[in-house]
Amino acid sequence: MNSLFKIIALGGLNENGKNCYIIETEKDMVVIEAGSANFSNKSLGIDMVIPDFNYIIKNKAKLRAVLISHGHLDQMGALPALLKEVKVPVYGSYYTIEFLKFYVDKKDHELLKEIKYTTDISIGEMKLEVFSLSHAIFGNFGFVLSKGKDAVCYVTDYNFNQAANKFSRTDVRKIIDVTRKYKVKALITECVSAENRGVAAGNQSFNDSFHRFTEAANGRIIISLYASNLAGMTNVIKMAEEFDKKIVIIGRDLLNYVNIARNLNYISHRKDVFVRIGDIAKHKENLIVVVSGLYENPFLTLEEMATGAHKLVKLEPTDSVLIATKPFDEIEAKVQSILDTVSRSRCSITNLNINVPSHAYQEDIKMMINLVEPEFIIPIKGEYRKQRLVKQLATEIGIESENVHAISNGEHLEIYDEYCLVTGSMTLNDTLIAEDEVHPVNPIILKDREVLSDNGYVLLIMTFFKGSDKLVQIPEIISGGLNQFDDDTNIIEGCRKIVLAEVAKDYKNRELVNKLKSKISRYLQNNIGKTPMVLPVKMEIDPKRVKGK
Repeated sequence: MNSLFKIIALGGLNENGKNCYIIETEKDMVVIEAGSANFSNKSLGIDMVIPDFNYIIKNKAKLRAVLISHGHLDQMGALPALLKEVKVPVYGSYYTIEFLKFYVDKKDHELLKEIKYTTDISIGEMKLEVFSLSHAIFGNFGFVLSKGKDAVCYVTDYNFNQAANKFSRTDVRKIIDVTRKYKVKALITECVSAENRGVAAGNQSFNDSFHRFTEAANGRIIISLYASNLAGMTNVIKMAEEFDKKIVIIGRDLLNYVNIARNLNYISHRKDVFVRIGDIAKHKENLIVVVSGLYENPFLTLEEMATGAHKLVKLEPTDSVLIATKPFDEIEAKVQSILDTVSRSRCSITNLNINVPSHAYQEDIKMMINLVEPEFIIPIKGEYRKQRLVKQLATEIGIESENVHAISNGEHLEIYDEYCLVTGSMTLNDTLIAEDEVHPVNPIILKDREVLSDNGYVLLIMTFFKGSDKLVQIPEIISGGLNQFDDDTNIIEGCRKIVLAEVAKDYKNRELVNKLKSKISRYLQNNIGKTPMVLPVKMEIDPKRVKGK
């Protein structure tokens, strides 16, 4: 017997970002989200990580559409890469579609389709209906995909904040109206904030803190803000108008978010509240400079301002800096070092150290379950312990724990009329984005880059007469990344003596290379406490050419 729906996560489970989920029936397949994730070590030359799309590509004959809930990179950052492989309609809210136009290749703009809030869309044998969800950005949609009387409901990045902007408020009435038409077999819900008790209270804490900060500041205000926090930016505009200040935004993504919202009349403000970035010097005392970006970028920009490396802004003792970007765990140590550098500029620094609660807390998740009344629950977008916690939350409102399925990336969860189970799994290999190109993950290359980043390299250049084992000149030793040992003549001479000794032995070509790698590595470990990448290079030169010179 064929299942009603098959659900597969290509990313987003037990990790931060890279959200990508498949809902499949016998004849059709829909992809929800095509997100990217930040790569933890940028020094290895990798900008971001995206899901393994091989399953989608192999089954592209069944693929009918891609759905994007909202315009954050963890939901849509991998879309340009996916559209290189498949050409299908991409559906989202008007706001989301307008933002996607900044990321997707211009020739693929025709694939971007706005979902009208009040209309249904046929996607193969399935029907799509949407409802709005409150988040830190406008245009966040939940999806209901139905086939006959059965349906799957997908919700992510939501809360029930009643003070949210009317254009981004969770539409409880429509959730009830849409889901009551069907037998909702599964609710796919985020659980990233499932450890937080109570309800997500929105921006009030941030708003109050920023108001007090602005009121106390005498000179120029510098505020760090994640580009994803459009709700926070809305409050910055409100404070600028109240205290008669101008705003300049440094950061492309936030500027794009704001421009789209203004064009749609989602936010309004005085005509002259924003100034051009080139006019910063004209508004020194009454200016709010919003330093935005993703991941560590706001902090890196502040560091440039503190050290004088930024082209337009240099921090001064009269500046008041507000850190409204709580760093992710993986960059915490780096951020603390940057903030120390910022402190040396002698400006005033206030660190809010708060996260604006834009994801579902425990009571929000319970409320969503009660509204949708699903048979099965599939927690996504969270570590395994948070997925498991949803089981506990569900039992508190009368749902059997076995009806909550905490799956892993690559597992195939099939939903039948009376039950739901994992029927298979597949191995997924992440894809790396480096310098705007897509490369499959190669563990060997990454390992080499890690060695280079942590321990440096030593290049052994040996020039032989062609056809002989006689050196033309003494070996050249070039090193990098050894810090104070790069210019240490004793270390370099020690390496050279090892090369000369090994060359004098009767080794075959490959054997010489292996011996040099082993002995130089051991020598450096013993003498400087590092094991750099050792790269022996053998070159040959024609003796006649040498004599001719």
